[in-house]
Amino acid sequence: MTNIAELVAKDIMESSVVCIGKHEKLIEIGDRLINAHVTGMPVVEEGRLVGIVTRSDVVRAPVLLKTMDDYVSDHLQEDSLQQQPRTEFDGFRSRLQHLTVADVMTTKVVTCTPDTPVEEIGTKMVRHHIHRIVVVENDRPVGIVGSLDLVKLLGR
Repeated sequence: MTNIAELVAKDIMESSVVCIGKHEKLIEIGDRLINAHVTGMPVVEEGRLVGIVTRSDVVRAPVLLKTMDDYVSDHLQEDSLQQQPRTEFDGFRSRLQHLTVADVMTTKVVTCTPDTPVEEIGTKMVRHHIHRIVVVENDRPVGIVGSLDLVKLLGR
């Protein structure tokens, strides 16, 4: 059995990384995540990592838009001056179909290299409160290590 202290990212990473473009429509991402059996995907532009989108990002967007719709509607009704609603506040929820990955992705992605020790990967996950680290070479995703990969490692 290999000593965990000797393992590096390339020893445990998933190398068949499912990536997505930042201009893809948000409403199509949920199905992609489910079909690929992943909870997050690196966002690439010309093969280079530019962000990450997670299932949480996809779920939060409609909730945020509904909350904004409700907030604006409530405040317009409470306004004793009965001002005409400004058009930029019309139907946040209706804008959902136009949102892209770029609108919800995280651009400050925590990464590592294939030679990063597994212990350091775990420390980064805890420090940044994240569940996956993208493994990169020359700014290009070559793998991904998820928190479940670390749990499986401990179970060996």
